Amino acid sequence: MDKTQSASVDAGRLNFERIKADEERRKKLIPFEWKELPRVAWLHGDTHPKGFDGWPVPQTNGRKVSVHAFHQEFIYAGHVMGMPNEPTRYLVEAIGRAEKLCPHVKCSPVVLSPALYWGRTERVTDGKDTSYDWMTLPRVRCIAELFSTTAARAIDEPFSSLVVIWFQDHFGMPDAGVQKRLADLDWKTLAVDWCP
Repeated sequence: MDKTQSASVDAGRLNFERIKADEERRKKLIPFEWKELPRVAWLHGDTHPKGFDGWPVPQTNGRKVSVHAFHQEFIYAGHVMGMPNEPTRYLVEAIGRAEKLCPHVKCSPVVLSPALYWGRTERVTDGKDTSYDWMTLPRVRCIAELFSTTAARAIDEPFSSLVVIWFQDHFGMPDAGVQKRLADLDWKTLAVDWCP
């Protein structure tokens, strides 16, 4: 066996071992077999499985817009000690996160201006007043990818999208104030037109 054949055999063996390891990992992560899953009749009429209206976000101007992706995270996840950091940090993190989650939306995310909470922690250390003031954003970061089946401006692109960031006090649907601000977005100015 020459070196080329030997390398080919080694590569085949490594590939087989990787496939076997992947299969063992899959069995741990996905504890079912596809053939064992129940089959359910499609209940959405004659719509195509890839056709999905999403969560509607009615626009004041009548444009049909829906949410195609919605991400929520607790802004202090992993922070077990200390006081809130300056809010700008969390706005910058939110913008970076939105750009990573929606790289295909080629426009800057829109940040809805948040309310700020403030407080004062009273503290005495070694007989000295070490109290301090702090400020925080609402604790749940929300990133939504909005989608329209019509272009914002272009006549040669069929779709348009926009990514919006806001902060709220709870997980789940936005409150009426945020919904109103989403409805009032200047879609023609802010959204990006695209075609797959």
